[in-house]
Amino acid sequence: MNNYKTKKVFLDQGSAADIIYGDAFDRLGLKESDLKPYRGTLVGFTGGRVSVRGYVEIPTAFGEGEFFKKFQLKYLVIASRANNNALLGRDTLNKLGAIISTSHLTIKYPACNGKIGILRVDQEAARGCYLKSVALYGKKAAKESHRITGIFTQEDLRPQPLEETKSVRVKDKILKIGSRLSKNQEDRLITLLGDNLDLFAWTINDVPGIDPSVITHKLGIRPGAKPVMQARRRMSEEKDKAVQVETNKLMKALFIREVQYPTWLANVVMFREANGKWRMCTDYTSLSKLEETWRCMLIVKSPMAGDHGEDLKEAFAQLRKYSMKLNLEKCSFGIQGGKFLGFMITSRGIEVNPDKCKAILDMKSLANV
Repeated sequence: MNNYKTKKVFLDQGSAADIIYGDAFDRLGLKESDLKPYRGTLVGFTGGRVSVRGYVEIPTAFGEGEFFKKFQLKYLVIASRANNNALLGRDTLNKLGAIISTSHLTIKYPACNGKIGILRVDQEAARGCYLKSVALYGKKAAKESHRITGIFTQEDLRPQPLEETKSVRVKDKILKIGSRLSKNQEDRLITLLGDNLDLFAWTINDVPGIDPSVITHKLGIRPGAKPVMQARRRMSEEKDKAVQVETNKLMKALFIREVQYPTWLANVVMFREANGKWRMCTDYTSLSKLEETWRCMLIVKSPMAGDHGEDLKEAFAQLRKYSMKLNLEKCSFGIQGGKFLGFMITSRGIEVNPDKCKAILDMKSLANV
C-alpha cells in the first residue's frame, strides 16, 4: 500500500468500504494534506457510527512478479483503534477477482498474464490479531465489520433518483429545466427552447406523423403463427374511464381506427406512471409470436456543459427534418443526470438506478451462519 509492504490487512467481503485504521496512516508515509474531505457516514455492523477523518487515494499492489496486480484505491481513514492496519471491502476484492478460502487462509485471483496468483495468510499471525482484538474490545466487537452509507466526494457522487427540475415560462409555454444551471446557462437554454417551440406536441393533434418512406412501424408476425384472441378483461371503473379517454384521443388524432377483428385480439393494460397519470399499453403476452416491439426515446448527452446548446440544436434540426415531435411531459433540459429507461444517466455514463437496488444496498451482512 502506497509502496509500503503492509501486514495485518483484514479482508471483509461484507464491507462496502476500504479502510485505513489509526496510526497506520502515518506509517504509510501519508500526511494530513493528503486527506480529502468525506461527507458521508461510516456505520459499523452493530449500527454504531464511526468518525471519519477523510479519505485518501493510494496505489495498492497484490502479489509479485508475474502475479503482480495494482489498483488505485480510495481508503476511508478513521481514528478508531484496531489491531489491523487496514481493511479491504468487497468492491476491491471483486475488482481483484479474489476467491477467498477462510478455512485455508488463502486467496486466489487471476493475474494479468492469465495465470492464477495465490496469497497465503500466516495462520499464527492471523490468530494473534484476533486474540489481541478480543483483549482490546471483547469478542463481539472483534468480529465487527463496516459498511458505508455515505459517499466520497462531489466528483464521485452517486446519482440520485432524479435531479430536481424547475418550471420556466418560455413565451406562452411552461417547460422544465435543470435547477443547477448558472444564470447565463439558463438564459441561453431558454432562448434556444423558445426558438424551437414548434417541435413540441402540446396536444396529440399536434403530431403530424412521420413519412412512411422514412420509417414504418409494424408488428413482425412470424409466418405460420396461429391467431390468438384474448378473453376480455374487466377493469376497475377508474381504469375503464382512463381507457375511454386515451382511446378517444388516439381515434381523434387518426392514430387508430375501429375495426371488426375476429382473429387477432389483445387487451389493453393500464398502469400508473410516476406523475400519477395513466398509461395505456397493449398486452402482447398471448401474441408471443411477435418479433419485437420498441419505444422511441431520445437523450442528448454532452461531454461539456458549454457544448450542450450546439448539441441540442443539432438534435432539434433532425427532429424538424423528419416531422418528429417531443412529448412535453417527458422532456427535461439542462440536467446533469436523471432516470432514463430504468437506468441513471450521469457524467460517468450509464449506471444502475439506486431506487431499484436499494433493498440490496441496505441489506446487512449475516451475523450468524
